Amino acid sequence: MKRIDRYILNELFRFFFALLVLIGVVFTIQRLIFLTEWSMYRGVGMIGVFKLLACLFPSLFLIAIPLVSLMVMVVVFSRLCEENELIVIFCSGKSLTFLLKLGFVFSFFSALLVGYLSFFLVPRSLVKFRLLRYELVRAKSEALIPAQRFVDFDEKGWIYVQKKDEKGLKHIIIFQDNSGFNIL
Repeated sequence: MKRIDRYILNELFRFFFALLVLIGVVFTIQRLIFLTEWSMYRGVGMIGVFKLLACLFPSLFLIAIPLVSLMVMVVVFSRLCEENELIVIFCSGKSLTFLLKLGFVFSFFSALLVGYLSFFLVPRSLVKFRLLRYELVRAKSEALIPAQRFVDFDEKGWIYVQKKDEKGLKHIIIFQDNSGFNIL
């Protein structure tokens, strides 16, 4: 790979990763505010919030990578044009297909990233997010229910938990005035 190739690809990738980090920080701040508010109402700690936040990153990058790639190519090639570096490249014997080849290499890299995200990481992370959210809420809500006591959960109903352990609640009895006992 020649020096001009490395220079242009270096500019593309450097700007790409810088812009992706910036978008990641903005996304983190926005999602952190939402998840913190969500966790306060459900009693989930900050470690759980950070785990949930980590599960949301692949879906963000699935959308951000194509947009950032397009923006980076436009900005870098227009900057090369503004600083008359394209004239120097064309005068050195390179053609427009040379720039297209570099743009294709960069686009192929971002397409591979998006493909990996969309086929492998995003489906797994969304399932992990749903399971983790369910586990966090279940663990916190089950921890608040005392064992071997009737607890009001509705204006016409009570719940009685006979045993609790690390796996969850055991032998649950739900009583409602209009329907009688339901044993789970």
